[in-house]
Amino acid sequence: MTLDDVKNKQREEIRELLVNYSREHRKQAAGTENEVREKIDTLFGDESDATLAQVTGENGAIASLSEWLERTLHVRMEEDELKKLDRRQLEQKLIGVVDDHYRPEMRSMERAMLLSIVDSSWKDHLLAMDHLRSSVSLVGYAQVDPKVEYKREGMKLFDQMWESIGQRTTDLIFRMELLDEGFVSSTFKETSAIHQEGPTTTEIARQQNQAIQGSHEQKPETIRNIGSRVGRNEPCPCGSGKKYKSCCRRKTA
Repeated sequence: MTLDDVKNKQREEIRELLVNYSREHRKQAAGTENEVREKIDTLFGDESDATLAQVTGENGAIASLSEWLERTLHVRMEEDELKKLDRRQLEQKLIGVVDDHYRPEMRSMERAMLLSIVDSSWKDHLLAMDHLRSSVSLVGYAQVDPKVEYKREGMKLFDQMWESIGQRTTDLIFRMELLDEGFVSSTFKETSAIHQEGPTTTEIARQQNQAIQGSHEQKPETIRNIGSRVGRNEPCPCGSGKKYKSCCRRKTA
């Protein structure tokens, strides 16, 4: 299938295609794991503690296994490396190779998750050891050797750290959920974009001139006194016969 074929398919068609590929890929992984276990049973038989070199000798079975791994899983493992492994170690090694080949994204996610948990737990453990070092000297009042108590409490904290790593890892695995595509589709609504044409330079100049003229028209006028002014020594306009400065002007002031 080419890239153009994928581009011409709808969302549901692509999803169904990927799910089918995933199921087929999982079947191949399960078949390869069964084949690995059959090869291990053939090599070791009833032996469990002996190494691969001890149960095979020089019959060429190790070379055949190395060639099969390189041909099937594209992994090169030297014969000297395989000879040192017992039944349990070889099974763990080969199953890990199968997982790396068929499920690399899951292995990468597992490594990242475990690395993050171990890193944070180790930092917390170091902080707890610092607090223990600063307070362990107080046990001397109880006739207890501080060094012995520090080692004992340190081992206890170390065991608690590894137990917490297992609990946190199990908790995260059980919290993993499948992505609900319906929920994601309902969260984001698809809307149509409206592209409006930008104004031309002539339109921009006209709008600027209108804004300038409008600002001139709205300029406030200066307040002026347009009435007649009365001198301070002239008769007061009220008709009292007194001068303006001694009558209304004084009252106004």
